[in-house]
Amino acid sequence: MNQSGQVEMLPEGYPTRDVKFSEHYSIFCLALQHRLPESDLGVVSRALKDSGWFPHPSLKNLEQTKRFSIFNPQADSAIFGDTPWHENQTIDQWLRQRLRTTEGSRGAIEPVVLRLEPNRRFIITDREGAKVMPFKLHWVDLWLFPEGAGVLSFKTTLVADGDSVGIDEMSAFHRQIRDTRGETIVLDEDSGERKSFWDDIIVKEALGQGQCLGLDADPSKVIEGFDPYQRNAKILIAAQVASMGEGHELAWGRPLMDPPIRLQRSHEQLVEKGQWDVTLQAARASITAGYATVRDMILFELATVSDQGGAAGWNG
Repeated sequence: MNQSGQVEMLPEGYPTRDVKFSEHYSIFCLALQHRLPESDLGVVSRALKDSGWFPHPSLKNLEQTKRFSIFNPQADSAIFGDTPWHENQTIDQWLRQRLRTTEGSRGAIEPVVLRLEPNRRFIITDREGAKVMPFKLHWVDLWLFPEGAGVLSFKTTLVADGDSVGIDEMSAFHRQIRDTRGETIVLDEDSGERKSFWDDIIVKEALGQGQCLGLDADPSKVIEGFDPYQRNAKILIAAQVASMGEGHELAWGRPLMDPPIRLQRSHEQLVEKGQWDVTLQAARASITAGYATVRDMILFELATVSDQGGAAGWNG
């Protein structure tokens, strides 16, 4: 969004011209803090139920989930836990199973893995309220680990006017949504209200103003518990190409660049002279910073919000 409050779309041009996606979705991920082990589980359970959360579907058949996991058995237990979810259990019963009490004190034995399925449509608007980008929020996942660290993920698709979505549209959409400290305003198609995406949709509605995380804080303070070293959520993109012009290889990185970098002149120099200039180097760094990896998600990003051991020292 530029200084005048308008959502900034890049001019169509090489190397992104003609790149269209017939099918696509984006998953945004970021690390956060929680306080489940020392919180009142009755309050947490009610907040989770009121917000619509339920134990993650992958826990119904836990052994099968682990069988197809990309991790080793030790990591599987650390990530998924060992207590399955039975559909006749209430979320309070399951939560207390995962956070067992021993010798009068609660020990966070297994991670709490949850899902929310809003399946709602929103429209990103500018400051004047003009409708700019319609999109759908399919689901939200929470992975809350014993050390007070967790991962929030959610899946979106951009709603196209025609049969496909352009790569520049997707790029502009990502820049609007991924900034956790930004001022992205969306129109809720269900209620007709304009809301802040992060403050209202994520923090107040999905996270129950922090109560779903065991936090009893002002909603503005909850965002401060997001990864302090990564303002932008990372993105996983799955897309099927409807059309792509010749020589547009570098276009694949455009949806992950923030701020946008125009590559026409640099790309021509690379093709004609085989020279990488500083613009292409910056583009590569920007693209790499946008990719979510297992190392990022499970190790580094969790360490930046954890309150245990070396991570506490890392956080100062």
